[in-house]
Order: sequence, then structure tokens, then C-alpha cells
Amino acid sequence: MRIVSQDGCMDISYEQSTIIQIGNIVAAYSSGIAQQVIGEYSTEEKAGKVMKLLHEAYQSVKTEELYLNETGEYKPIFQFPQEEEVTR
Repeated sequence: MRIVSQDGCMDISYEQSTIIQIGNIVAAYSSGIAQQVIGEYSTEEKAGKVMKLLHEAYQSVKTEELYLNETGEYKPIFQFPQEEEVTR
């Protein structure tokens, strides 16, 4: 997943970055790049809400990957069996 900064000047990979909230600021650390502010909000609560939205967006992307394969077809989810269902 790609992340675009609040001002639109930075585009980074979520998977290759560490995103942190420092008070009312959301910052990113990526390999080879020092800490960069990617969003600044009026309150710590608003920054926290944006972090939650980011987590939900990423979870949505990962959930889609579980259901779809390269052709866009349904891909079932494997559920680990109960102990008594496993035979030697």
C-alpha cells in the first residue's frame, strides 16, 4: 500500500515504513530517509483518528489479498483444524 503525505509531496510504501504518532503529528521513517512529517493536525485526538483510519485502510487491503488470487478469483481461507481433527 502506498501512503501519500497530507501535502501531497511525499509518496511512500507502508510496508517499508514505520508510521508513528507524536502528539498531533504523524511521521514516517523509511529506509534511507530521516523522519518525515506526513500529517499534522490540530489535536492529538485527530492525529489518533487518522492513525486508526490508516490501520483500517491497510487491513482492508490485506483482507482483499486473502480472498483474491492473481486472476481475481475467490481464494478460500485456510482454517487450522482442531487437535482432534488431525490424524497422524
